[in-house]
Amino acid sequence: DQRQAILENNADVEWIAKSYHFTPEAVKRAKEYLFINPDLLDSVNVEMWQLAQGGNTHPSVQNFLEHEIIESDIMQSMQIPFNDTAARDAAWPMAHSETLSKQQLPPFALFHPQVIAQHSEEFSVGFHAYWQQQD
Repeated sequence: DQRQAILENNADVEWIAKSYHFTPEAVKRAKEYLFINPDLLDSVNVEMWQLAQGGNTHPSVQNFLEHEIIESDIMQSMQIPFNDTAARDAAWPMAHSETLSKQQLPPFALFHPQVIAQHSEEFSVGFHAYWQQQD
């Protein structure tokens, strides 16, 4: 399955870290945070990770990676096991909000326009309009 394939590919951690200027440890932690729990597998996150693997230079990819790195760090500091669905669900609203605050970004900035278009039903009008307004 996609999740397992991403988790088993260790080459991407070093490459993404180098390409997007993060530490390999931070990228590895974010990757585990995103993909270790099969209950929380999200095709939007898979597609964003694949854009990072491919070296996509759109600002949303950098924003997404940074967001997941910060959020996973917050979850880890709260001692939330990445594979504990209930604990993650309970902690996520606060961790997500704190992460956006640290990034000083709206949530709209975290996803590539192509991914937003492909998963149109999952995104509000604000997401669809955000990158059009940035161009």
